[in-house]
Amino acid sequence: MDRILPTGDLAFKKVLGREEERKVISAMERMEANDEAERYYIATENRAIGRAEGIAEGRAEGEARVLAVARNLLSMNLSAEQITAATGLATEEIEKMQTAAGKPGQIGR
Repeated sequence: MDRILPTGDLAFKKVLGREEERKVISAMERMEANDEAERYYIATENRAIGRAEGIAEGRAEGEARVLAVARNLLSMNLSAEQITAATGLATEEIEKMQTAAGKPGQIGR
C-alpha cells in the first residue's frame, strides 16, 4: 500500500528515503492510535458521567416521592412512628414536616 505523507507530495517520499519514510509512517500510526485511545477514553468518561448524573437524578426523584408519600400520610393523621415505618424517613424529619404543616403534637399517636 502506497501512503502519501502529510504534505501530499509523492516527491517528498523520494527525498526522505525508505527508512525515513518508514519512521514517519510509524510515527503517524502511533499518533492515530493515540487519537483513537483518547477518543475511547473520552467516550468512556462521558458515559460514566452520564450514569452518575442519572443515578443522582433518580435518587433525587425517589427522595421527592418519599417526602410526598410522608406528607400524604401526615394528612391522613398517621403517627410519626407509622410514617417512619412506612417510608424509612427519620422521626426527626417527620416531626419537621408536622411542624411545617402546622400539626405539631401528633407524635406518638
